[in-house]
Amino acid sequence: MSIAVPAGVSAIEQSEFHEISYQVVGLAYRVHNELGRLWDEDIYQRELAFRCEKAGLSNVATEVPIRVSFRTFSKTYLMDLLVGGGAMFELKTANALTEAHRTQALQYLLLAGLNHGALVNLRSATVQHRFVSTRLTPDKRRAFTVGDAQWHASDAESRWLRQLVLDLLSDWGAFLAVSLYCEAIEHFLGGPDAAVQRVDIVSGSRTVGCQGVHLLNPTTTFRITGLTRDMSPYEQHLRKVLAHTRLRRVQWINLNRHMITFKTLCQ
Repeated sequence: MSIAVPAGVSAIEQSEFHEISYQVVGLAYRVHNELGRLWDEDIYQRELAFRCEKAGLSNVATEVPIRVSFRTFSKTYLMDLLVGGGAMFELKTANALTEAHRTQALQYLLLAGLNHGALVNLRSATVQHRFVSTRLTPDKRRAFTVGDAQWHASDAESRWLRQLVLDLLSDWGAFLAVSLYCEAIEHFLGGPDAAVQRVDIVSGSRTVGCQGVHLLNPTTTFRITGLTRDMSPYEQHLRKVLAHTRLRRVQWINLNRHMITFKTLCQ
């Protein structure tokens, strides 16, 4: 699998994680009480790492890289703080922890092959922390089902897109952020400037304006989503894209965990 982390990074048992997290979160409270809540994230990161080492915690590392690659595409993520080789802590300076923060932390766990982590927010009036965990292994993430009965690939670009997405999923596995797959697709289309083209938006006989959309060719746009519930409301809006542009097809790929759906919408 084309995902690389530094040597020594490996999953730990839940009991070991709880022992480590109890100490790290406690230290985060002390840092928050002493330094206050108005500093940048890197200030807290350095101070918390220093105190973790001073407290005798082992294998304390910051900015731990996760490199994701596929052919000529490469992207590197950085885990804020790793303790004991397998306890991940993502530090935030936000008004409040959000679902987007949890999604990011889960992504890092999945990519690094870890099971347990925590979000720690040092901007709030008191320290917020939220545990994030997963039992998904890389093998389980690659055990996906493809539904493509409504996919019509009459052109070479659409056939290419389907195969690329399947290759990415086979290599990286499912359950990752949709944005990662989209970045890889854009890369192989020549970059965002080449992949995203502006098209006219029309209402009746009037041109309302223009907007950038992902294009496979002059008449075909594509959309990658990660919907986990009813897809029909979103489909209605995709059909409005066709109704108000000169595009003829939407090649829609939905990444719903283990279920990967390929669907073609036509005018």
